[in-house]
Amino acid sequence: MERGVRGREVGGGGGSRRALPEERKRHGYDNFNFNFASFGAMENGACAAERPLPDYAIRRIETGRFSDEGVLWAVRLAVAE
Repeated sequence: MERGVRGREVGGGGGSRRALPEERKRHGYDNFNFNFASFGAMENGACAAERPLPDYAIRRIETGRFSDEGVLWAVRLAVAE
């Protein structure tokens, strides 16, 4: 099963951060699926994973556990500018 992180593009504004990659603009988000066995750890019964964020601005992170059967859990986190 995979866990995913999606970063949303922040429109407008200048700055040195690049925009959402051109191939992802039609979707309006980027997708960072990963296998927990490669990026995760379990400690005291809790699961955690660390993934680097892209160098473009994001508005929110949506993460969760997704499988062919559907969404097992999901969380949306707002990112302050």
